[in-house]
Amino acid sequence: MDANEIVQRYVDEVVNENRVSVIDEIFDTDYVNHTPGGDQRGREAMKAFIARVRTMLPDARATVHDLFVAGDRVAVRLTLAGSYHGEVLGVTYHGVPITPAEIQIYRVANGKIAERWFIPDWRTAWHQLGAIR
Repeated sequence: MDANEIVQRYVDEVVNENRVSVIDEIFDTDYVNHTPGGDQRGREAMKAFIARVRTMLPDARATVHDLFVAGDRVAVRLTLAGSYHGEVLGVTYHGVPITPAEIQIYRVANGKIAERWFIPDWRTAWHQLGAIR
């Protein structure tokens, strides 16, 4: 399986089908998830990350718009649609539809996802919620 197929499998099976066990198959044991909130390390941290996403967006569905491969890197532009459940700026929301964009860059090594840089467009999500103008 090549790098783009591994990343597409992550989107299809882990994000869209919520098959978290697939993380053990396609992520390196020393995986690092680089996020705006700080780095998270290991498969268990990725499983916890997915659980947090599923709490906020229980019906999350990713749509890949672009996917590019350059060497060991895969860049993905996608939207993550779902009904938001959670708090933003002191206001609680239950089931408000949002579709924020994301840019994700993956490094694949030895047939496994070794690193991911995750850049979400939370400003658009907050605007869609009505939390900001």
